[in-house]
Amino acid sequence: MTKFYNVLVIKSIIYFICLEIFFIARCLKYLFNFFKDVSFFKYLIYRKKDYRILRNTTQKRALEKNYSFWKKSIKKKDGQDNILITSLVDVESYCLAEATIGKSLSKILNKNSVALIKERDFRTEILINSYDVDKIYYLPDGNFLSRFKFLFKSIKLIKDVKTTDELINLKYEDIDIGIAVYDHYIRYTGKGSEDLINYKMVCFLSKSLLIQDFLNHLFKLNYFKEVIQAETQFIPAQIVFQNALINKCKVFSRIGLDNKISVMIFDDFKNRYKDRYCYSKVLVNSTYNNYNNNISNKIEHLMTERFKGNAAYSSMHNAEENMTHKNKNIDNLDYNYNKNSLCEKLNWDINKPIVVLFASDLTDGVFKCNWKIFKDNLTGIRETINTIKEIKDINWLIKPHPNDIKLKIITTTEKEVLNLSSEYEHLKLFPKNFGNGPLPKIISAAVSMSGSAGFEYPALGVPSIISTGTIYTGYGFTYEGNTINEFKKILKNADKLTPLSIEQITKAKTFIYIHEFLTKVSSSLIPKKKVDLSHKHINYWENLEKLIDSYNFDEDSFYQNFKIQLEKNDLHTINYNFLQ
Repeated sequence: MTKFYNVLVIKSIIYFICLEIFFIARCLKYLFNFFKDVSFFKYLIYRKKDYRILRNTTQKRALEKNYSFWKKSIKKKDGQDNILITSLVDVESYCLAEATIGKSLSKILNKNSVALIKERDFRTEILINSYDVDKIYYLPDGNFLSRFKFLFKSIKLIKDVKTTDELINLKYEDIDIGIAVYDHYIRYTGKGSEDLINYKMVCFLSKSLLIQDFLNHLFKLNYFKEVIQAETQFIPAQIVFQNALINKCKVFSRIGLDNKISVMIFDDFKNRYKDRYCYSKVLVNSTYNNYNNNISNKIEHLMTERFKGNAAYSSMHNAEENMTHKNKNIDNLDYNYNKNSLCEKLNWDINKPIVVLFASDLTDGVFKCNWKIFKDNLTGIRETINTIKEIKDINWLIKPHPNDIKLKIITTTEKEVLNLSSEYEHLKLFPKNFGNGPLPKIISAAVSMSGSAGFEYPALGVPSIISTGTIYTGYGFTYEGNTINEFKKILKNADKLTPLSIEQITKAKTFIYIHEFLTKVSSSLIPKKKVDLSHKHINYWENLEKLIDSYNFDEDSFYQNFKIQLEKNDLHTINYNFLQ
């Protein structure tokens, strides 16, 4: 054995012991939260984690009504052909959305439904039980002996693996187990990139092997044809997702939050890294061919408000609950600058063209793409900066991704720029107190690995350069670097790119229309967020109860369009009312 491997084994065992101590602490926290939220005596009576044991009377009343509603709406069927509803993220709104999609599918296909949740996630269990599912399967944490067994199995599996490049290529039972581990590591350590594997990755791998062992048996012993799953990355979601596709299941994956959603249907293992927002070319071409003044006006209004800084129209507005609370100074940005004042502030030559590099999220969505020329997003940012620092006839603005701060990641785009030598005065961070509004009239091009800038700026006539197979790749309105050399060549000529044609601009606007309007279908059974833009608190459970009281399947936009999606075999749920 090599010295590297020996040290790795020792560190992995020590880290495993630390995790076991943390596991005991988590179990104690679980017990504390459980008995804080539920009545111990009622739990002793019913011996089931459902709405009856809740202390919160408002939530209890809403979930009781929810249970009665679904019990009356769907009759139980004989047989083992069930729809599997997964809820693997401990967020109430996620669970309600997945369950609503799953039960709607059960009603349409005339099938029973079962659920898969994490072990010891009692809140999700109580919620999912209110949807009258037939059975719940629990993704296990395992016991000490099983976890120890899979630790040594993982140590044995990576015996010949030293670099993360090798880890990414690691497969286990036809599952891309190495990518799942590396993706999870990036996300939950806040480190955007690593060259060598480490003890944390080994322990993440052991957890993945334990989950894979369970899923292997689950799919063999049960007959699922449909699986409901929103998240398709990280551990355990990425492993569940791949198992479902390998076992010939159709995966119904939600996009959108709040009560405006769509469902993308995956049915091919080859598409396991396809982003959920990758729309079919048939839909894009059809919408483009029917582009009209109504669509144009919607997009013009959206983009005007977005670039004015209106938070309600922000591309991140629906990213998560309370997003506007977490983006500080969103309402205090300067939108009154021009090229003269910007160059004066940054001490730049006004005669030089300006190009903006919009950094991607460094720890999220790293492998949600069909192709990429860099191992991970941080590597991509570093390579891009190393290239443009030598292109001194262009002034480069570098804008970090908002999640650098929100997620408190360790290696940020800002740090990468600040570490540069002072000789690279043509590279500057985008001023934190400036908004994006004036940029389309100032810059020559926008560079984005996979972010929304890659389709927003072309819609405003500004060329964009990308280096990843994004959700808008292949539609003809971006400059795509399919190799590192090709990408660098485009960067060197970023100020001389051919202006976009009317057709290219219209295609970019068409994509935005599909992204922001056509695939946002309102569900009458999913409550709105707990906090709205005015920061007024909304009682989530009272809202759910009211929705159930007034609900009608025939009048629900999502349910009716979901049925059309299944009939037409559409890739996404779309609002057919917009196409009339």
